Amino acid sequence: MKRKTTVTVSLLIILAIFCSFTSYATDAQIQGSPQIASTFAVAAWSNTIPGRMCVAYGITASKTMDTIGASKVEIYRYLNGQWEVEETFYWMDYPDMQDSNVGICQVSIEYSTEYLKIPYYAKVYFYAEGSYGISTLVQHTNVI
Repeated sequence: MKRKTTVTVSLLIILAIFCSFTSYATDAQIQGSPQIASTFAVAAWSNTIPGRMCVAYGITASKTMDTIGASKVEIYRYLNGQWEVEETFYWMDYPDMQDSNVGICQVSIEYSTEYLKIPYYAKVYFYAEGSYGISTLVQHTNVI
């Protein structure tokens, strides 16, 4: 019990740090059953490594899920007047993007961008599978 409290407090502190210099994305669309209680997705640049970005996301379910997290995360860049996908992370390649038999999952992904000084954002494909089936939600991070 004490370990759970310590982990929860640690995750809240990390989330507070991200919130201090970025804002939450607000354009989420729920699809499927209402097993997803809340989500967040945020992007930020590293203060020490040029071109290194961090995408943090979290999902909270209405109860314990068989599987919860993100099925994929796409990194977008704005280049030559259009947004295009630069990189895609799939849960099959990065199993830490999901968790099992829990009601909450929080993950941070670091990525070194191909270009410096252009806008980037990420799109997170949330996923929750439980006794009522599969729920999905797509959310964009802030543009950095």
